[in-house]
Amino acid sequence: MTTDDLRTLIAEEIAFAECARAEGNEGRARVHARRAAGAAAQMYRMVYFPIEPRLSGFRHLQRITADINLPDDLRAAAARLTVRVTPEHTLPHVEDPLEDAQYLADALLARLAQAH
Repeated sequence: MTTDDLRTLIAEEIAFAECARAEGNEGRARVHARRAAGAAAQMYRMVYFPIEPRLSGFRHLQRITADINLPDDLRAAAARLTVRVTPEHTLPHVEDPLEDAQYLADALLARLAQAH
């Protein structure tokens, strides 16, 4: 997958997330936001950790949360995207998952561009 393909995939997932939110389906919006961020995390980790077994985007997000080479704000955004909803189907934080996903994807893509 090229960087342009990845950018297209991320943009599509964010657009799906925005549509789901507009329809009142916040759970589906969060799924698409997580897919967007997960795709970026997967590409980032495949470049820097090519010997790791093939993991899902979600697993790569979990690994991003523990990557001490990344700034705290990126790791925190990844952590929020992997947190479980409460029994009341709400998030235990106020940050917007769509904003977290876009921020994380943009930051990881920028880091990939610097590496090449």
